[in-house]
Amino acid sequence: MKNFVLVIFCLGLSLVSLKAQPHGGRGPGHEQIEAARIAFITEQLNITPEQAQQFWPIFNQYEDQRDELRRSMRGSWQQIRDAESLSNAEAEALVHKLMDMRQKELDLEKAYTEKVLKVLTPQQVVQLHVAEERFKRMVLERLREQRGERDELRREGRGDRPGGHQERDRL
Repeated sequence: MKNFVLVIFCLGLSLVSLKAQPHGGRGPGHEQIEAARIAFITEQLNITPEQAQQFWPIFNQYEDQRDELRRSMRGSWQQIRDAESLSNAEAEALVHKLMDMRQKELDLEKAYTEKVLKVLTPQQVVQLHVAEERFKRMVLERLREQRGERDELRREGRGDRPGGHQERDRL
């Protein structure tokens, strides 16, 4: 079983590195998070190597398409933030645009689910949604913990570097 998880993890790392190359600039640690996500989902769903070969390309394609949809909506979200400056006609057009974008995202998810159901069992597809939520919560918790540790170091006057503010205080 350990060898199976190791093989899946390595497969996941290679898929992540391939996926990460064209986008670049997603921030430090993105590849590590993606690799951990792949390992977590693979383990939670108990995906076989045969399923993994078919599932991960579908999953990555879906993620790329969903990211692209969300990127195209960024300008709309800025307009929402500036809603007070919109006329009624502009606001109505924006509402319709947002609903169209949400419908596109829903249509994408439906198509993705149909493809995934050809590779995974229905039980695994349900578990996939649960695993994704668990992983998001786990990452957010760790980020909060790290932020709390950094804040605590700053309050203690140590900062992020050795010696903290002590060097500045001596000058």
